[in-house]
Amino acid sequence: MNNILLCSQKAVFCSVVSVFVSLVGNPAILHAYTPPIGIPDPGAAWEGGLHPIDTPVPAQPAGWPNSEVEHYYYIDDSNPNCTNSNNRYGYPAKPRCSFGNGTYPAGTYVEFHGNPTNTMQTTFQCTATAPCWIIGRADDRPVFTGERNDAYPGDGRIILTNSSYVFVDGLEFAHKYGGTVNVDNSGSGTSHHIVIRNNYIHDFDFFSNSAAIAVGGRDTGKVHDVTVYKNKCERLGDVDANTDTDIHCTIFTIRNGNQYDAESYNLFWLENESNDGGGSGIQVNGWPGGQPHLHHIYLGKNTGRNNRQRLIGIKQSSHVIVSQNSYIPGHEIAGAGYVSETFGWALSPDYVWFIFNTVYEASDGWRSSDSSGGTAADTRIYILGNKIYNIKPNALMDTLEAHKPVNEWRYGQGVHFQNGRAEAYIIDNTFYNIYGGILAHLNDNPTHVYGNIFYNIYPGDAFTSYQNTATNGGFSFRDQDYNLFFDPGGDQNWRWGSTNYTTLSSWQSTTGYDQHSKLADPKFVNGPNHDFRLQPDSPAIDANNSPRDVYDLFQSLYGINIRVDFNGIPRPQGSGWDMGAFEYDEGQSGSSGSGNQGTLQPPASFQLVPAGQ
Repeated sequence: MNNILLCSQKAVFCSVVSVFVSLVGNPAILHAYTPPIGIPDPGAAWEGGLHPIDTPVPAQPAGWPNSEVEHYYYIDDSNPNCTNSNNRYGYPAKPRCSFGNGTYPAGTYVEFHGNPTNTMQTTFQCTATAPCWIIGRADDRPVFTGERNDAYPGDGRIILTNSSYVFVDGLEFAHKYGGTVNVDNSGSGTSHHIVIRNNYIHDFDFFSNSAAIAVGGRDTGKVHDVTVYKNKCERLGDVDANTDTDIHCTIFTIRNGNQYDAESYNLFWLENESNDGGGSGIQVNGWPGGQPHLHHIYLGKNTGRNNRQRLIGIKQSSHVIVSQNSYIPGHEIAGAGYVSETFGWALSPDYVWFIFNTVYEASDGWRSSDSSGGTAADTRIYILGNKIYNIKPNALMDTLEAHKPVNEWRYGQGVHFQNGRAEAYIIDNTFYNIYGGILAHLNDNPTHVYGNIFYNIYPGDAFTSYQNTATNGGFSFRDQDYNLFFDPGGDQNWRWGSTNYTTLSSWQSTTGYDQHSKLADPKFVNGPNHDFRLQPDSPAIDANNSPRDVYDLFQSLYGINIRVDFNGIPRPQGSGWDMGAFEYDEGQSGSSGSGNQGTLQPPASFQLVPAGQ
């Protein structure tokens, strides 16, 4: 039995149903893709044995290369024999020069070659038993190019409106202006079951407030069950610009239209790479009215480096799961709109889950970055089981003076509540080599801090720091316990308001926090090499008896058990949970969790291989 998450078209919440996957009769529905921890299989809602990731590109039709085949289009503007005259579909020996706007039936197949420049505003009326394909072949991949015109921000785009069951695979985009693939609807229509995968998008020089891949509902319609998988974006806009350009690899949104009636849900951003861009890898929304109209967003196993903003930014939306991502921020960029954190949120998103991510070499791991309305009850943030290390300020963003502990706006924090309001659950993470652990300087940021390891902080900074608390009058709106603290240089600080506590006992007796916490060396396997698994005599083993409510909540909402550590080892392994992101395993199975962090390099020649081939 497989648990599959089903979201209604109107409700924010989903139900869990059990689906029996038969081993006989239809073996095509047995797929190999394993989603990131806590993220449902994006193919669970696809029918007809299709899967957005595992289903391979079909072979060329038998009638090619010398004759047309109905509904099979061959486009190659670089071929001297290309013509659109009396050549409805084209074929390799006689291609069409372009692909036109319009509505296309189920089973349509479009193969591009050459350098397409026209913008295609299309509707593909495809089905699970007769999907549609828009593809390039790895041995002769098309490169979409285009200039700006009056009709669209950029030519050479594919716009899918009111479309269903469409695969977009193996294309390359190198534009002067504009986006690449848009998925939207018009009126009360719907676009659904679409995948954009294995595309290379690079070297754009286009306007601000835009994205290469844009997915979202508009008007009174819906967009749902869209997967953006294994695309590579790099050099989109000017990463060194002196203005805030907001040029993203991808945006999931409620489109400009009636943002309070449209709906977008079940949107997946998986295993994409975003480098050297003028915005974020992905921004979730940015228009008003997103919550609860933009919901159930899944962002997993994405990587990147050196974007002007961040890997993932979350705005008005709800039920967003961010799992197993890693990112290297750029540290030598300055100017308006520049940030250097891995993750950020703003404008009151709700039920946002950051689980099992690698966060490192950033000015902040997480940062809330707006001061607009809402209350803490409007925004619930969950930061569970992550690996956070080498967090330090960007020297070009502020002077060193600005990072001293007396400055409540200082950077260099694992989790930084800089602006806005949120109730945050920071649980079972490992923080290593950081300026400060958690900094919250607003009075209405309730925080629940359990089961973490904090190791090696900047002299004078704090493991946890709750500042600007004069009007609160008490400690009841925060709770903190079962944490392990250690600084090899003997620097230990916890801060409340303007008071700095330099011993765990004074912090415990004054605030009532951390009554079961410890001050001890966690004894990592190899901390300097970022292997934060625990040695057999670690004091963190079996010492984490903190509440497990958030894990129960996750399973009740999404039907997935995430009671595992960073490496996917079930918790607990002993008589109790261990502190930090790693559960001690007697055989130390699993990796250090270091993956390929720090080694992301552009390949000499980027090769696209269609899924399943």
